[in-house]
Amino acid sequence: MKQPSLIITTVFLLGVMLVSSCKDDEPEPLVDPFPGTWELLPMPSGKEVNSIEESPAGDMWFAVWGKGLWKYDGVNWKNLPNAFGTNEDTIIWDLNYDSRDNLWICSNKGLIRYDGISGYKYPKLMIGRCSGVLEHSTQGYWAIALSPGLLQIVDDSTITWGSWGAGFQDLFHSGGKDLIEDMDGNIWISTSHGIGKYDFQNWEAFQNLFDFSATTLGNEYVPELAMDHNGNIWAITWGGGVLTYDGQGWTTFTTDNGLVSNYGRAIMVAKNGDIWAGFNRGISKYDGQNWHSVTIEEEIKSEVRTLFEDSNGTIWIGTLHHGIVKYIP
Repeated sequence: MKQPSLIITTVFLLGVMLVSSCKDDEPEPLVDPFPGTWELLPMPSGKEVNSIEESPAGDMWFAVWGKGLWKYDGVNWKNLPNAFGTNEDTIIWDLNYDSRDNLWICSNKGLIRYDGISGYKYPKLMIGRCSGVLEHSTQGYWAIALSPGLLQIVDDSTITWGSWGAGFQDLFHSGGKDLIEDMDGNIWISTSHGIGKYDFQNWEAFQNLFDFSATTLGNEYVPELAMDHNGNIWAITWGGGVLTYDGQGWTTFTTDNGLVSNYGRAIMVAKNGDIWAGFNRGISKYDGQNWHSVTIEEEIKSEVRTLFEDSNGTIWIGTLHHGIVKYIP
């Protein structure tokens, strides 16, 4: 009398197991790595944006090739007064706010410090083409330039430079590109001949990190550096993809790992820890496990020149031919 019940129970359990097995075999739903919206921001003048910064008041500043410096408050555009050298024949390479709310402007005409009312232009004889400024946590202000390379800004009238220890000349014989401070207070610089780390006594040079013999520039060009939340150093290269240093050695990411291109100019670490890299073919983002990319045919529209995340988490993308693209998460 119990056999029919046993058979029914067995069939039911087999059915449940079959359904469960089918569910396990189902592929994971695809997650959009860029779930936000993309927006092209029309600009009043120029198309090539080299650098982006956000003021303490929330205004956005843009360095536009050959068109000077522009401020955008979310509605209106305003050109910075050109009384101290940011007119239309100025090529601005880098913008940085310091802890005192001064905007530092690096250009082909030298270095300018702007306090929101007036600007101080450091003598051109002291600094030629300026590529970047760093406010060090304990060692004051430092600038990197085409010539003479690395400079320490003591005050408005005192700027020092020199050999800066062993290994300096080999890295800087064609000038520097970018500089950052790591968690130990060392200064890292990028150049056309690799990467250097300065501990205020000597340089440690990192060179021949990728095969640059067939690149369009023919040298080991590293345009920009960044540091992630764990203290790892990240570098974007022109021809060698993305490099990262964990204190022990270098890891290389290329198109074989999911990058949209190996030729890049911009890299940044987002507040959530993602690594964003800008290339001549679009943007790639690293979430700690995988690279995800958007091409210029999809959203970016042009080669990427600079990347910036504002206080609201919006990613601002400066391009070569189409001005500003915004990514709003």
